[in-house]
Amino acid sequence: MMHSVALPIIGLVKRTMIRLGGWSGLVNFVVVKMDDFDVVLGMEFLLEHQIIPMPLAKCLAITGSTPLLYRLTYASQMG
Repeated sequence: MMHSVALPIIGLVKRTMIRLGGWSGLVNFVVVKMDDFDVVLGMEFLLEHQIIPMPLAKCLAITGSTPLLYRLTYASQMG
């Protein structure tokens, strides 16, 4: 279960290169301490990089200039 309390921002990381499968790009991160997730992709990131999350298929569809389907691997916290 996710917490509903707003978390304080610990820091900002600007223009950092990340790689998702065969895709890589510069992104900005807002750093907060969470115990639920390692990374949360925000709407700004998804819109800017033309990414469509597909939770049932456990993948991200990257639809920009070089289309790519990236399979996600994550441990379920339900159960």
